[in-house]
Amino acid sequence: MVLFLVILWNIIIPLTLSYFIWWLIYRKAFKSQKKISKFLVFIGSIAILSSFYIFNIPYYFQPSYYKFKKMCKLNELPNNEEKYNKILGYYGLSLDTLDWEKIGKKKPLTQSTLEFYYINFRDKDFYAQNTPLYSYYAPIQQHKFEDDTIEIWFKGQANRESIDEIALDLVRQTYLVDGMAWDFATSGDFNISLKKQYCFPQTKYRKFHD
Repeated sequence: MVLFLVILWNIIIPLTLSYFIWWLIYRKAFKSQKKISKFLVFIGSIAILSSFYIFNIPYYFQPSYYKFKKMCKLNELPNNEEKYNKILGYYGLSLDTLDWEKIGKKKPLTQSTLEFYYINFRDKDFYAQNTPLYSYYAPIQQHKFEDDTIEIWFKGQANRESIDEIALDLVRQTYLVDGMAWDFATSGDFNISLKKQYCFPQTKYRKFHD
């Protein structure tokens, strides 16, 4: 099914749209009955396909895209139990079902870990104000896509009352080709990788850019 959709969006639809556009130009604009140039159809399909890549157009036709956007928006809600349960609820979890005994045994993140993974902790004042800090990844089982993660941060101690932030990271596959590789040396397989869209929210602790 995925292969068909890749062919559909990368070959069939661009060629079809290009042919239709040139048909309108030939027949309606110039009133010409000449045979439509295959070269022009090909060039037009390249232009259309390029627009697909620039604007990720095929993704808007995937039903999962709208759920993806809705889920990503949850990261913007105020940090409270209602938000936490909404995020966890997408995966059949809740604050009540988390293993708090296991979470309570977590050790605080070390200074080297914090400074490596969380840029803000390279600032001494921020480090002093926000440690000790604990991190926990909720065990997603239901409705999980390939790289979905829920990270929960606890400030001071690792328990339900000390949750400070939660972030939902999402990855969704498009039908656009990202790259192709032919493994001559080992398996001889020809692989096609597809573009992905990401929802990686910034948080107080995880800041990617200013």
